[in-house]
Amino acid sequence: MRIHYKFTYCFKCPECGTEYYSLIADKGKWKCYKCGFVFGDAPEPIPPKYWEGKIVEAIECDRCGRLVTCTPENFSLASDVQAVLCPFCLEHGRVFAQHLLAIFYRGKWREPKFFLYKKNADGIREVRSYRDKITVWLIASECKLDTPSLSSSHVFQKGVHAKILWKDGEAIGYYTYTVDLWEYPTLHTIGVRRKFRGRGFGTLLLKDFLSSFRGKVGIESPNETVCRILERLGEVEKRGDAYYSKGRVVFISAG
Repeated sequence: MRIHYKFTYCFKCPECGTEYYSLIADKGKWKCYKCGFVFGDAPEPIPPKYWEGKIVEAIECDRCGRLVTCTPENFSLASDVQAVLCPFCLEHGRVFAQHLLAIFYRGKWREPKFFLYKKNADGIREVRSYRDKITVWLIASECKLDTPSLSSSHVFQKGVHAKILWKDGEAIGYYTYTVDLWEYPTLHTIGVRRKFRGRGFGTLLLKDFLSSFRGKVGIESPNETVCRILERLGEVEKRGDAYYSKGRVVFISAG
């Protein structure tokens, strides 16, 4: 991925020095989010005296070919990951509403696929690095479309652990869990990338979680797919339209 440089304008708060590339009016005023300084009245443009030109990094979108500046108005709303999205390429029904271009990691912008591949990685591995957490975030963001209530930033929360299933150096799926948040070790989210579904990888992940702890374990708000796998593993049984634990698994409601 090649980094370009583009001239653009920003405006700077004269009180605290915070720079902005865009603002949302608050009660008819353009205000600094940090200190509350009023730039002017909306909907009139912010006065030119607050604007200044800058050279910023930009990335060429691999879909539409436009240069997208690496500035806050193009960042993902996920607070724990600094990622640039193309504002011109809408992808309804895909991983993001806008096309994901790059993620900032260790001082440079990297393509998303950088986090989905790792040399010599194979099997189910515990997440121990920020890079691995980004990998989980990417997979969870894709799975979020199937389960809208799923938080793709869940992995960054304190006390949350995660494991990733790798195969031949490529990330396949993941699950997150906690040990002491509930009465039992609890699985919170689990997901497999779409192109790898239907091949038993979800079963492998669930088996790994179940074998990692002795005694009862919790599973938070399992969907139909997870329940069917648990039924095949002999942990639950289906009676009518509902699934019931045979004793070891405890269903925990997210609400």
